[in-house]
Amino acid sequence: MVRVEKLLSAALAALVVAAPLGAQQAPVTAVTLDQAIKLSEQSQPAIIAAEGTISVDDATVRARKGAFLPSLSFSSGGSRAFSQGPSRSDPSTGQIISGARTSQSVSMNASSSLTLFDGFRRNHDLAAARANQVFADANLLNTKAQNALTVTTGFFAVLAAQQLTRVDSASVVSAEAQYRVANAKLQAGSAARSDSLSALVTLANAQLALLQARASLITAEANLGHLVGAAGRVTAVDDSAYYRGIASFDTTALRNEALNNSPGVRTFVANVNAARASLASSRSTYWPTVGVSAGLGYSGNNADSNYTLRQSKSVNLSLSWPIFNGFTRELQIQQAAVQVDNANAQLADEQRAVTASLTQQFAAIASSQAQVTVAQTSVEAATENLRVVTARYQVGSNATIVDVDQAQQLLTQAQVNLVNARFALLQAKAQLEALVGRRL
Repeated sequence: MVRVEKLLSAALAALVVAAPLGAQQAPVTAVTLDQAIKLSEQSQPAIIAAEGTISVDDATVRARKGAFLPSLSFSSGGSRAFSQGPSRSDPSTGQIISGARTSQSVSMNASSSLTLFDGFRRNHDLAAARANQVFADANLLNTKAQNALTVTTGFFAVLAAQQLTRVDSASVVSAEAQYRVANAKLQAGSAARSDSLSALVTLANAQLALLQARASLITAEANLGHLVGAAGRVTAVDDSAYYRGIASFDTTALRNEALNNSPGVRTFVANVNAARASLASSRSTYWPTVGVSAGLGYSGNNADSNYTLRQSKSVNLSLSWPIFNGFTRELQIQQAAVQVDNANAQLADEQRAVTASLTQQFAAIASSQAQVTVAQTSVEAATENLRVVTARYQVGSNATIVDVDQAQQLLTQAQVNLVNARFALLQAKAQLEALVGRRL
């Protein structure tokens, strides 16, 4: 028995030493939920990519508008040419003229062209670009909503780990008190050594659970740090507002709101509109294209005009109408039509998914609220039971150390259940907020 007690004491000492060693990390930054979401939006690649897509689509809309304006270009050039030949005599003067000849010239040209009619292709391209712009905006909102859900989940995981660590810390304090009582009763001759050993085992198990809880907390803080773009651990700032009862809400109104304004649904609606605009643009290739162009140029050389610039002007009217191009247009139209069908199918599927998720989250919230109520009652009952059993054991009245240990385990489990129920409720609420696209 003495050897067993020494081994248990050594194990307990090792746990006590290991706990602070595991906690020796770099300084931890503390953030609120709003701060965590904001920091994450500044560092997450998906959001940065979505914002980049918006800037590209803005530039595309500007370019599509520019297609309605005339193009303008300017060019200039100069040349120097040398030719060699036999010498000859001037018939008027009889002088000998060298056959080698050098000529130089300069030119300047300006031109402009404007498409007068192209089967409304430019209009459809502009509509498609604007639809893609709306799609990019909706996609950014959806990406932010999903990112907020991920960060909220990581944030609440840290808070849950904090509270579970406090539960295990309280369990250690209680186990230490039980161990002191058991030793005191042993010294007084009113308890067996087995009580002391049982209390020591309970204390060792409580220390081990606390060590594991701290490790889980460190892991959760490291994950939250990664989500918010920090190099080290980030802890969560608790707020009592998180645990207030969720007010009753109109499920029918929320369902209609989600089906119309959910970030995911809005993304697919914008995708349908963009696909339809692309289909209209592809059909415009059946129409002719009419354009006009004009040019103005000046040129001169040293031989004929002594660099005197002579003007040249041109105006051209063109019509292009591809009658048959090997069914390429038909292929493009069919591909665009398939994209419209796919976009409509994706929208319908997303609406069904939102409906199913809403039903799931409504049920999860109702279940979690009931679990929180039951868990709170269980904690109160277990707390009172532990108080009564401990008092009986201390006075030696009809209670053993095993009864005290069981009562402590029941209280710890009830507190753990309460923490899990609370954060299951918060997680269900966060899922519902991501579906609706706003805070509830």
